[in-house]
Amino acid sequence: MLARRHLTHQPVRRVNTGFAKLKPVSSPTVRRGSLLYPEESMLRTLFGDGCAVVVGLPKNFDVSAALRSAKEVRLASAFAHVSGWKHLKGDVEASSGDIFLLTGLQYNQTDPALLKDWLQLKLSHGDRVNVNLAAQSPFFHPKVLIVGSPKRKFAVVGSGNLSNGGLRTNCECGVYVDDVQTVVTLCRWFDAQFRRWRAPDLADD
Repeated sequence: MLARRHLTHQPVRRVNTGFAKLKPVSSPTVRRGSLLYPEESMLRTLFGDGCAVVVGLPKNFDVSAALRSAKEVRLASAFAHVSGWKHLKGDVEASSGDIFLLTGLQYNQTDPALLKDWLQLKLSHGDRVNVNLAAQSPFFHPKVLIVGSPKRKFAVVGSGNLSNGGLRTNCECGVYVDDVQTVVTLCRWFDAQFRRWRAPDLADD
């Protein structure tokens, strides 16, 4: 038989951590039913009204002006549609910088009309526009925009593809970063992916 152990109750010592003196930092919230959400005015998209929010956008941030003044634009999207490209097209075409556009073909989600538009852009703007299709393996699934301009170098990394839904109407979440080392690291990552390319062809549609 197992010997019965006698349990004794030891007094619990209270440790003073000092946490009670700290006041929680509050942030503006709105209540919907029984749940609290961040104040909607704090969450914005890159392109007007919508649900595809980007956290951390600077006050009065203007992505159109940033693209037009950019010296370099790098865009990677798992798939791409004309509906999303239309939000960037005019500003990218107006830029005098180097443009690098990268998308994938998995599940045939990328719009053939978009590829034709990118190829026309390359033909009309020469060597400063570079268009590639991502390698088929491993599965290509990023959504990254990197912009380098004289005033600002930044990146937006998120969940939304280059589509109207991904940039505006879907429930998406991205993060704006302008830390120099992080942006440099993202550029190196992008360039490595870009080198694993194959050039798009009109036969891809």
